[in-house]
Amino acid sequence: MTNANLLRNVKRSAIFAAWSSLALFGQIAFAQERPWEVSLTSHTYNTYYHEHGIDANGDSNNMLGNSLTAIAPTIRVTYRARQDLRLPLFVSIDGQIPVLLISSLEAQRVYRKDGTSGITNKEQLAEHDLLFRAMAGFELLPFLQPYIGFQRSILDQIRTEQVDGLDDSAFHPDKDPKYHENILASYISVGIQGIVPLNYDADVRLRYDLGYKIPQSVFVNNSSSFFDPGIWGQGTTGSEYGGSLQVDFPLTLLELYNGYWTVGGTFMRRDWNGDGQTSTAFHSPHWPANSLTNAGGFIGLGLFF
Repeated sequence: MTNANLLRNVKRSAIFAAWSSLALFGQIAFAQERPWEVSLTSHTYNTYYHEHGIDANGDSNNMLGNSLTAIAPTIRVTYRARQDLRLPLFVSIDGQIPVLLISSLEAQRVYRKDGTSGITNKEQLAEHDLLFRAMAGFELLPFLQPYIGFQRSILDQIRTEQVDGLDDSAFHPDKDPKYHENILASYISVGIQGIVPLNYDADVRLRYDLGYKIPQSVFVNNSSSFFDPGIWGQGTTGSEYGGSLQVDFPLTLLELYNGYWTVGGTFMRRDWNGDGQTSTAFHSPHWPANSLTNAGGFIGLGLFF
């Protein structure tokens, strides 16, 4: 056998082995799955909020602070059509409802002018973020499943114990120490998710989800009497990206052999440009641009049926 023929046979063997491994990988990744899957997880995450404010004089007036969501149950239901309909498609819906917020984390407005800075007011900040999401996707490969989705977010920023910094360098109670800023937003999202089996039966597996969201509508309302009777803004542009990574383990409790328990982490970054309309010229020329970053983890249970 010539060297050229030997090299050709080696290449054919390598290609065959690669395709065989990929086929086995695909079979393994679906080994434990049924058409329906439901999961219930409890999320804990910290939110860092930064509002890039500009007052009527063009001076910086930023608000920044942290808020911890201690318990946020999330339920997800997924249907995969490949067994019933022989189609590599799936649909999924999920919702997250925060039930325990830690509000004793401080936010403050940092005012900067002519090279000097100071704190103009302080308050306690809690983020109550209600999320609903629906998506449809294509199972291109077990580890590569692109999807498109829709998300609705109802964010209530609860601001309490507000005090104002005055010229005497002391803080004094504000006339409206508690107020809300409500943000209603709708998104179109695109992303990919996938499953990577970590053992032969795929009952121990790694899952990931990466997504990018574009806001389609945004409405902000602030109830503070300082703005008398309150201001609103809408139509800002921006973007959001993030994802999750989790590991599933088999759950044999009560003989739920199609069940699993899972642990994982999440990350999200949202940036709004503040270029929408506003009901007042107080925040001229527009509603302040702001950014929000979430990072945390979760643990939960799931079942295929």
